[in-house]
Amino acid sequence: MNRRLLIFGGGATALIIITVIVVFIVLSNQYHPKNTVDAFNEAIEGKDVDSLKELIVTDEKDAEINEASLSAFINYLQANNESNQVIKKSLKKQLDNEDFTTSNEQVSLIEDGKTMGIFSNYKLKVKTVNLTIKGLDEDDQISLTIDGFEDKLSEVDNEEDLYGPLLPGEYDIEATIKNKLGTFDEEKKVDVWGNTDVSFLMDSESLVRKNKNIQKDIIQAANAFNEDMSVYVTSGFEVDSFVNATEDLKDELSAFDYNFDSIKDYVEKIESEFLEATINMDEFDITQFDGEWAAEVTMFVSYDEMIKLKEEDTEDLSYTELRILSLIFDKESDRWMVDDYNIEPFHQDDIDNWENKVEIDIDDSTNYEWSDEESFI
Repeated sequence: MNRRLLIFGGGATALIIITVIVVFIVLSNQYHPKNTVDAFNEAIEGKDVDSLKELIVTDEKDAEINEASLSAFINYLQANNESNQVIKKSLKKQLDNEDFTTSNEQVSLIEDGKTMGIFSNYKLKVKTVNLTIKGLDEDDQISLTIDGFEDKLSEVDNEEDLYGPLLPGEYDIEATIKNKLGTFDEEKKVDVWGNTDVSFLMDSESLVRKNKNIQKDIIQAANAFNEDMSVYVTSGFEVDSFVNATEDLKDELSAFDYNFDSIKDYVEKIESEFLEATINMDEFDITQFDGEWAAEVTMFVSYDEMIKLKEEDTEDLSYTELRILSLIFDKESDRWMVDDYNIEPFHQDDIDNWENKVEIDIDDSTNYEWSDEESFI
């Protein structure tokens, strides 16, 4: 072997070694964990959903990672700088300590396999969060949906009122509640962040109370009772005149039937006509206790009423009163029933000054009549 070949061979070997070293250094820098952290911060700052998707893994494989959940994650961190800074400090601490195991923080830098069996890959492991639904009655059925998700949120391990898992973030969640009164929808913005379980309060009473159809049903039931009061008076106080009064209320009113029997021989005619009602919506209330629904309605009512005793002049008994009606929802008949009513003292000025009121005019009011010659008409 001549000297030139020996020198050439030695130089080529050195060049190869240098090249390998350079490539190793380049690849080492390329797979440095700091690059993953920098890419993560850039994805959050630039709202880069696609890049973020490549960088993260979740602690629960069932968590849906899509544009909606990734956007929710980014939006939360952009709106909550303190949480963003906590994550940055935690990741910097991991880099400084070269500790790439799962931490107690919401986001951890972890090793995720190797490239060419030499260079470690790094990912950001995100702790998912579940929603714990609070405020539901045992008869309430709930479903939760998020725009952009293929499916409704599932119960976690079939645990009642626990739904998830979710990538942490800021979500607009649509909740649908079904109960004996109907189906009610509500959209709520929820920050799903921090602990493993985040409380999600559903106020079914508030949903029912604000529902216009439920309000209408209760008002119609109350108004039917007011109409039946004229029927009741001109029927000789027969309690079955009330089509939507509970048996307990009928029992209380039955005493008037007995009293009328003792004087009806002296009565020639009774007339009664329900004219109008005004409802104070600021005192309109719906409550639920132990699975039972109740309502209370404050109504100002007006009646045109008269009585004529035999051989006496007609006496005008027309009146107005402030009537407090208590109703319950009867699941067997699937309607609201009046369970009690009370008469409260009032001043007309108070009624006129109700700020939130509904006035009901009876356009085709009926003048009911009782006479000693026939039953009520």
